[in-house]
Parts: sequence; C-alpha cells; structure tokens
Amino acid sequence: MLGIVLVFSVMATVNAQGIGDSINPDDPIVGTYALYTKSTRTDLSISSGQASALAIFNGYNGITTKVTITMTLQKQGFLGLWWTDEASWTETFNNYNATMDRKATVSGGTYRVKAVYTAYGGSASETFTEYSLNVKY
Repeated sequence: MLGIVLVFSVMATVNAQGIGDSINPDDPIVGTYALYTKSTRTDLSISSGQASALAIFNGYNGITTKVTITMTLQKQGFLGLWWTDEASWTETFNNYNATMDRKATVSGGTYRVKAVYTAYGGSASETFTEYSLNVKY
C-alpha cells in the first residue's frame, strides 16, 4: 500500500512540474508587464447612423514619452466570415495619456473598432491591438 501511495505522489509531482514548464512567457498574460502602457480602452457606439469611435490610452508619467493610435472602423462581412475596413484614423500624441474620438456615417450592419496602440519610451516601443465590442445597427 505504501508503495502505491509513493508512486502516485511522484507522478503528481512530475505532472505539476510539466504544467509549470509549459507556460510560455510570450502568452497574452504578459500584457500585465507592459513597460510603457498602463491601460487602454476601445469603445464604439452608434446612434442615428453616426458611429462614435473612442480610444483611450494611459501610460506612465516620466516613462511613456509618446503614443500613436490607429483606429479602424470595421464592418462585418457575409455570415461574419470577415471584416472590411470602413474608415481609419491615425494620430500621434507627445504625452503619456491620450484620448482619440472620431465619427463616421454608417449604414445597417455589425461594426467594431480595431485600435492599435504603439507606446514609446524614448526610442523603444511596444504595440497592443484591442477591439471594441461588436455593435449592431
């Protein structure tokens, strides 16, 4: 009986080590370790045929030197198989915080906003892509 318990204990230890070894440091969880980006927010609202796209970036005072935001308004294609770009805007902010708000006329369909945030600390940079929730109009 003691031998069986010992075998199962060793197997459990090996399996636990195997799980830890399989963690990839490049997984998206690493986003919490961003050097120049504290938080981002990407929103879309549509009212009376007018889409309002919003991107908010928060960096670190004294660390983040600038941010470039590219927002793309996308419309869902047939059966949701693809997305097509309807409008795109890019702006660079020489600050550690930034808010970008753009409007576009839309027709019926399902839309989202794709925002690409590139934050700089001097000449080094990091890039994050974020999508708004889908909005049906």
